[in-house]
Amino acid sequence: MFILLALAIIFAVPVLVIYLMMTFWRLSEIKHLTGRAYYARFAWLLILAGGLTFIFYHWASVVATPIPSAHANGKSAFPWVNEHPLSFVLLCGTGVCVILMVHLKRYVAGFIFAAGVLLVVGPIGIKEQQAEAVKNELKAARDASDAYDATGWQKPVTDSFRLQVARRHDLPTPYVGPICPLAEPGLRNLVRLPRQPVHIVSKAGVEVEFIVEATGQIVLPHVTYGLGPGYDDEAVRVVRSLPLFSPALGREGKPIASIWRITVPFFN
Repeated sequence: MFILLALAIIFAVPVLVIYLMMTFWRLSEIKHLTGRAYYARFAWLLILAGGLTFIFYHWASVVATPIPSAHANGKSAFPWVNEHPLSFVLLCGTGVCVILMVHLKRYVAGFIFAAGVLLVVGPIGIKEQQAEAVKNELKAARDASDAYDATGWQKPVTDSFRLQVARRHDLPTPYVGPICPLAEPGLRNLVRLPRQPVHIVSKAGVEVEFIVEATGQIVLPHVTYGLGPGYDDEAVRVVRSLPLFSPALGREGKPIASIWRITVPFFN
């Protein structure tokens, strides 16, 4: 089934494009038409040109896409087309327009074909530019976050926290990290900084770790997974402003101290 589908994409689509192109060529002599017939033929040629461009763009994108392999990374047979499909479509469309325009009886159809190409390529180009901008913003955010984490900014405070945990006898030992992750419903409303679009912030939020005493009081909040200056300070402030927690219960049903870790969200 997959082989038949691949053969249909590779061979049937070019046959369809050639057929539609021949139809366009056959209908492209419109100088002798007048009135309603002229405008009807004009609209039909415009739709046909747009349809040809749309089909050709997606066919070229599929054919030029790298095919993954079980033994090696996929490579495109047409790397330039794969990286610049719109440029390839515009180049082919320009060639068709030139051929039509140099023909005395079909030069009007050349302008119609150019308009049809632009009507399809324009929105696709805008969408690709927006996607590329989002991709670049996300990469910049990830690079900034990675560089921030690479400085080891959280290591001193984390080491201090673990040392204090080890010295206490009412907390789980050895220390193994978060005991009970929590998604606090009211955290979003406590954040003062403007939240960023989800594609700008490369992480889910700032992760804050702390101890909940047997009384429900929060102590020693510190950041273990940050977004950078400003965000981290605000996350700690939010955690400090939380009301008393319901403490964990020990084997005898008595409140005990425990280690918690929550994520303060900074995205929409």
